[in-house]
This record gives sequence, C-alpha cells and structure tokens, in this order.
Amino acid sequence: DSRCIGPQEEPLSPNDVAALVGADHVYIEDGTHATRESAFKHYRFTLLCGDFSMQPFPPQALVYAIAYVAYVLAPEFVHWKGSRLFFHLPDTTQGYKAMNIGNLEPYLSDMVNNPEKERVAEFK
Repeated sequence: DSRCIGPQEEPLSPNDVAALVGADHVYIEDGTHATRESAFKHYRFTLLCGDFSMQPFPPQALVYAIAYVAYVLAPEFVHWKGSRLFFHLPDTTQGYKAMNIGNLEPYLSDMVNNPEKERVAEFK
C-alpha cells in the first residue's frame, strides 16, 4: 500500500497523488517491464513513494529509474541503504524524510532553473 506525504503532511493514496500531479504521471509497481519503462523512460525526475523495507533490495523501481537516467527522489531508507550498494547513488538519487507532493513541481523547477542549484542533478 503505497503512500506519499501530502501538502498538510497527511499520507496520500495513489489516487490522491494523481489528483495533484495528474493521473498520467502516477505509476503503480506491478512487476512488469512495460510499467517500469513507462514510469521512467520519458521522465527526467521521479519520486518513489511507499514502504520499501519489506521487499527485496534494491527496489526494481530504483534500478529502472537509474537505468533510464531519471533523477530519483527516494525515501531516506532506500537512499541510505542504496548508498552502501551503489557508489554513484548520490549522483543519481536524493533521499527524503518527507516530501510534500504539493510542492514537488516548484522544488524540481527551482532545482533545474536556479543557477545556484544547476549542478545538483548532474553526474559527478
């Protein structure tokens, strides 16, 4: 049961997130290559939500996102554990404790357009 943190720090279901960012931009992990490809191939950024502590590590969503060169915003647990597995994870993924979905677009826009942050999502 995947949840993201919403504008008032409340947990949001996939349907709630779809209402905020558009249903075309929300993908539910179903274990298929087709869904993973659709979720990452055409995106520059991706946000992973949910509890990844009970599934095999690394999450296939993380592997696919990195393979398709989508900069990943991942739960802190995934980022922390992955940094011990992938040397270049800090170049591809940013961990978060909480992510306000309502502020996601302005956050990413600032990361791309603010000259002081222009190198945040670049391979180092």
